[in-house]
Amino acid sequence: MVIEGLDGSGKTLQIAMLSKFLRAAGRELITFDFPSYEKTLFGKLCGQYLSGKFGEMEELEPKAVALLYAGDRLEQRLELMAAVNNYWQGDERPGRVVLANRYVSSNIAYQTARHDDQARARELETFIKRLEYESFGLPHPDLTVFLDIPVALSQRLVAAKATRSYLTNAQATPLTNDAPPPTHDMHERNAAFLERVRDRYNRMANIDNTVTVLPVTNSQGELYSPESIQSALRVLLFSKGIINNAEFIQGGLTDGD
Repeated sequence: MVIEGLDGSGKTLQIAMLSKFLRAAGRELITFDFPSYEKTLFGKLCGQYLSGKFGEMEELEPKAVALLYAGDRLEQRLELMAAVNNYWQGDERPGRVVLANRYVSSNIAYQTARHDDQARARELETFIKRLEYESFGLPHPDLTVFLDIPVALSQRLVAAKATRSYLTNAQATPLTNDAPPPTHDMHERNAAFLERVRDRYNRMANIDNTVTVLPVTNSQGELYSPESIQSALRVLLFSKGIINNAEFIQGGLTDGD
């Protein structure tokens, strides 16, 4: 299972809350974060890319950038394949859940958003799928959930975050004592680009029944509480058969969530 979303959408918090729920229900849980900025060689390169060390986004070939993100997953392929094996423990007892913070769908959404031409975007999507699922042999997720948040709100929430290590460790120009640390990476500061990324995720959900959009704001653009989002996420997992009735009831969903 994969949790996707623009930065600031609450992916990390929702994964933490879901992890606590699943472990309390007795499920074995293995989590992955992509890209792994501090763990893999390609993850560090992704951080350098986002910090602008290799140039502005418009100057770089999307397929080359896609290779960085795919390479991060390839470096963790053995761990990932070991995690997804033996998904079921016996005939009836559900076994482990493998939960990823971003996956191949991120690569597709962010790279194809570089192209306004739909034919070029489709060609790039095909390239990424062949690269990651066929050439690299990565497993297909059973479910991908896109936490949908308006771009302007996403940018405001990112600005309130602590500075991410990949921005300070890998930036193109060293900070001076007087310079404030950067708050947004190359993707996060480009609102028009993020609107296209958001559109790409919604397009995926329209054509792929394993991809679901879960709004995290109301009609006025106000963010739902983390508990409300978590409740909606658990209802979705129950409807998809990922958690069973006993686990759903044990999870403690209430009318107030």
